[in-house]
Amino acid sequence: MKRAVVYEPWAKGLVHGQFLKCFLIMISEIYDEVIFVGDDSVIIELKKNDFKNVSFKSMSIVNCETLKGKFTSLLKEKKNIKLLKNISNNNDIFITCGIPYTIYWCNKLLKANKLYYVMHGGLEYVEKKISPIKLYYYLKKQLNNLSENSKLIVLGDSIKDNLTKKLEFLKDKIISIDHPYLSSDSFEDKNEKKSNNSIKIGTIGVATLEKGNMDIIDISKFLKQRKFDNIELYHIGKINAELQIIKNYVHLPFDSQDLIESSSFNEEIHKLDYFLFLYPSSNYKYTASGALFDAFVHGKPIVAIKNDFFEYFFNKYPGIGFLYDSIEDLCAGILKLPQVDSFEYNNMVKMCKITLQNVSPHVLAETLKCKLGENKC
Repeated sequence: MKRAVVYEPWAKGLVHGQFLKCFLIMISEIYDEVIFVGDDSVIIELKKNDFKNVSFKSMSIVNCETLKGKFTSLLKEKKNIKLLKNISNNNDIFITCGIPYTIYWCNKLLKANKLYYVMHGGLEYVEKKISPIKLYYYLKKQLNNLSENSKLIVLGDSIKDNLTKKLEFLKDKIISIDHPYLSSDSFEDKNEKKSNNSIKIGTIGVATLEKGNMDIIDISKFLKQRKFDNIELYHIGKINAELQIIKNYVHLPFDSQDLIESSSFNEEIHKLDYFLFLYPSSNYKYTASGALFDAFVHGKPIVAIKNDFFEYFFNKYPGIGFLYDSIEDLCAGILKLPQVDSFEYNNMVKMCKITLQNVSPHVLAETLKCKLGENKC
C-alpha cells in the first residue's frame, strides 16, 4: 500500500486553507493512505472536508517572528522533524511550506524518505535582498544544500523557468504543476454580456501601491481626455491609506475600511464586465497569482499588465482576456473593449469556466502523479 505524509510546518487556523485543502485532495487521489501533520487549528478546518483516506496527527507549530522566537522555532522544528520521521516510516513526505529551518532539519534527519517541498510562497526571497535576521534570508543556502532525495514542487512552468535561471543547480530538482483551485460557485449563464452601452471594469480587493493600483488614475485621465464615458472604472474593496486619492477617479461601492459582507462584495463584482489587474511587470516571477482564480470563479475576463506568470497562464489557457506590455498599451486596449461583441465576450466567460475546471485538484492530481513517476507521461 502506497502511503504519504503531508506536513504543514507554518500555518495556523485558516492560513493557507484553500491551498492545503486542494493539495490534500490531490495527494489523497495519488496515494492509498495519507497522513496530514500540522497544527490543531489547521486540522480542525481541514476536517470539515470529506477526505476518505486521510488521517490527521496534531503537532505543535511555532512560527514566531521575533529573533528569540526564531531560535525557539528552530529548536522546536528539530523536535517536530524527529516526530515526523517516526510517523513517516520511510514513506514519501510532502512539506507544504519551504521554511529554511524546516529544509535544514529535513536534510539532516530524513535521509531515507523522498522529500517534496511545495513552494507556494517564499521563493521571491531567492532574489530579494533582506536582513540576515529575516527568516527567508537563508532560503537560497538551504536550497543549495538540498539532499539527494529532495525535490521542489512549484506552481507553474514560468516559476520553474525563472528559478532555474536564478539557481541553475536546481535544474533537475524541480517539478512544476499549476496552482490547484477548487470552487463551489456555479457560473451558469450569469455573465452574459448585456450591451455595449456601458462597460464596467474594476480592480478587486485591497488597493495598494504594490498592486499597482495608483495606475488607475492614469487610466481614468486617459479615458476622460478621449471622452470615453461609456467605460466605467471601479474599485471593489478597501483602499490603503496612501491610496485614498484614487477615490476621486473610480466608482467605489464600498467607501469604508470595515469588513465587507461577502454577499454584498460578490453582488458588486457580478456587475463588472472585466477584472483589471495592474500589478507591475516584475511581479509573480516566483509565485502564482491567486487573483487570477478570483476572476475565473466569477466568470470575468481579465484585462492586465503582462508579467511572467500571467503570460504563462494566458498562453496555456488562451481566450481568458487581454494582456498588455505597459500601462500605455493597456489604456489603448481599453478603448477597444466596446468593439468586443457578445459572442466574443461570452466565449471568454466560457474559457474562464474551462480554465477553472482544468486547475481543479482532481485534474491536477493526474498531472502530479505522472511527474512523481507513478505513470508514464
